[in-house]
Amino acid sequence: MKEKNQNIVFKWTLRFRYIHILIIGAILLSIGLSVGLGFEKLSNQQSLDYFISTLSFVFGIIFIILGFHVKKDIENTITNLNL
Repeated sequence: MKEKNQNIVFKWTLRFRYIHILIIGAILLSIGLSVGLGFEKLSNQQSLDYFISTLSFVFGIIFIILGFHVKKDIENTITNLNL
């Protein structure tokens, strides 16, 4: 495998680290919104639905913020390594 191809694979391997964090954050955020707005019911107890929607919404926001922070670090690393 040529060095150019290895660099491309290495870049996308690094990028996958933040892409999956952003995807998990988006999934949690959408679950929180759909349960919170009443489109989905996960249980018969309304208070449990609110609790689950609040937690998944908060963790979704946290994962998205963490994903963008990791993205910034990884893109700086890729730039510094001249890949």
